[in-house]
Amino acid sequence: TSLDSARLLVYAFDSTGAIRSIEKLSQPAAALAWSPAGLWLAGDDGYVELRRAEPGLPLEKSFANADRRPTALYWDGAHLWLADRRTETVYQYSVGGALSAVRQFTVPGMTISAMRVEEGELWALDAERKRLMRYELKTLAHPRASAGLDALQGAAPAAFAVSGETLWLLTTKPAALRQVRLDEL
Repeated sequence: TSLDSARLLVYAFDSTGAIRSIEKLSQPAAALAWSPAGLWLAGDDGYVELRRAEPGLPLEKSFANADRRPTALYWDGAHLWLADRRTETVYQYSVGGALSAVRQFTVPGMTISAMRVEEGELWALDAERKRLMRYELKTLAHPRASAGLDALQGAAPAAFAVSGETLWLLTTKPAALRQVRLDEL
């Protein structure tokens, strides 16, 4: 799933990478995350929504999220994670009748554009500064590791995925999918 925030379009892809569907959003979204229940969207105007992954993206749940300026969302299977650029904070929410903060921690100087939680670590991409940070969730105080993405030679990182010992990095200008071994960072 991919978001074109300028045109308010959500693209869904099949396992071969072909576009399966294109849906038009009724309002701007700043961040999105995929879950088995559907698509999570968050906007600068203080909303977080869960929309079913079917034609028209029907609304399943909606939550107020006042005073947040989301830049990234991630669903870990049990919790929704939201990165907020205004407070430079990452929030972990339980989702029920309301969004309930389980924990939060600050990430000073970072504008997280993509994140994921895996094996007890929060991975956070700061596309503006071309940095990939890894925080151990037990301590959260300091990044466990960080990596500069200087090898991109001017390309702007936009999204990432990790598979085994490989970092897959999507860049813009030029648009490309790059493969980097984690031990090379």
